Amino acid sequence: MRNKIILLLGSLLLTLASCTKDAGTDDASATADTACPVTFRLETEAAAGIAPLNEPSTRISRPILDLNFLVYNDGGLVRSGYMTSPMIPTMKLVPGTYRVYVVANFGHQLGPVSEEELLRLSAPVTAPEGFVQGDAMYLSGMLTLNVAGPTTGRIVLRRMAAKVDLTVWIADDFKDAYLVHVLPGNAPADCPAFAEHRLSASAPQLEFPYADLTPGALRTFTMSYYQYENLAGTNPAVIHQRERTDANAPEGASYVSIRVLRDGAWFDYKVYLGGNNTSDFNVRRNTVYNYDITIEGVDADDLRISSTEYIFWAGRKLSIGGRYYRDGFAWSTRVAYCQLEIVTDNCDPEEEYTVSFRPLSGTFHEDWTMEYMISSLPSAQREYKLLAPGEQVTVHKGNGTSEVVFAFSNLESTKNFNTEDNYFGFTVCDSRGRGRTVVLSTNMNEWLK
Repeated sequence: MRNKIILLLGSLLLTLASCTKDAGTDDASATADTACPVTFRLETEAAAGIAPLNEPSTRISRPILDLNFLVYNDGGLVRSGYMTSPMIPTMKLVPGTYRVYVVANFGHQLGPVSEEELLRLSAPVTAPEGFVQGDAMYLSGMLTLNVAGPTTGRIVLRRMAAKVDLTVWIADDFKDAYLVHVLPGNAPADCPAFAEHRLSASAPQLEFPYADLTPGALRTFTMSYYQYENLAGTNPAVIHQRERTDANAPEGASYVSIRVLRDGAWFDYKVYLGGNNTSDFNVRRNTVYNYDITIEGVDADDLRISSTEYIFWAGRKLSIGGRYYRDGFAWSTRVAYCQLEIVTDNCDPEEEYTVSFRPLSGTFHEDWTMEYMISSLPSAQREYKLLAPGEQVTVHKGNGTSEVVFAFSNLESTKNFNTEDNYFGFTVCDSRGRGRTVVLSTNMNEWLK
């Protein structure tokens, strides 16, 4: 897997020269003779980057629709205001040291809050599109200002979110492989305006919508999304991109999971984000991360790759003429059997997999039933249990192999019917609801060899 990273910061200069009324805190000592005029200049963070620097810049460029400014000294709040234009009005301040805070595009007036309250200010989002408010993004900046005479303060505003642009390619030599999904993970859903942020285990995360790409048989895919800053840290021991694995990544580091389908098996490629493709796992605010990812194949020694395989065998892995058949129920006297085999390798050891079903079409008599048994359990724990349509049951956890037998009986009272026109949809999915549905049939002509 080849990983190219470009990191560039947007640059926008806003020159401000107008004056607008603001809310101030009266200070008897701030007389016309002692107070000094203070003007402000707002701009976004200056351009910076990580090699290769000759690549074209990708910008996060959104306007300022509104802003709150708050000025404090050691005595508390001195000035505050809410503007619907990108400016801070000229003000007069007595000589001294001030801390000036600005937040933009919050859409409302913060009011005269204490500095302690302001430092706890954050901007939670509940969906991936929540980072853009109208046509603007959350911005924040702070300046420590020493006033001894007429003063101009330069305040640098930084977008609180980062942007991730990525393109995924499946190499030409990796035949018959197709993309299933591309999903971000460990993306914070909240971020403080004036403090560095690292995702904690208990903090809320964004859930990105699952988009099944399988019907398109795609071998390339491009997406862009925003996420909040996540300063997960660095690991100097990582000197090659193949070492950016779960074992070496700091806890809570942001990543993108790429699932590929090949020969009925799923392969998940985990790409950790950061400032480089080795030791840096930090996702910084106001930064664009540009990833060009090539999936070159399956390598059992590459611990960034995990595999999941679901196979529905006809009967209890029925062999006819030396061939095994899939995706079917095979009648054995009064019961039709199908066996699900789940094999996982290098997956999350806490991940659980569930199965459910629903009848699709065919002749179903009044007392028909579906039962299941996890046959890979120790013999003392094996038993058939009823499975209702739509009911989800956990059948596998972590890594290894699980076998589940499904038994279909088509009864009317005590009379059995070995029908051959029954179709079922069986769905296997993980704890996040990601999975696929397989159509199974009692019709032998529909089985796969």
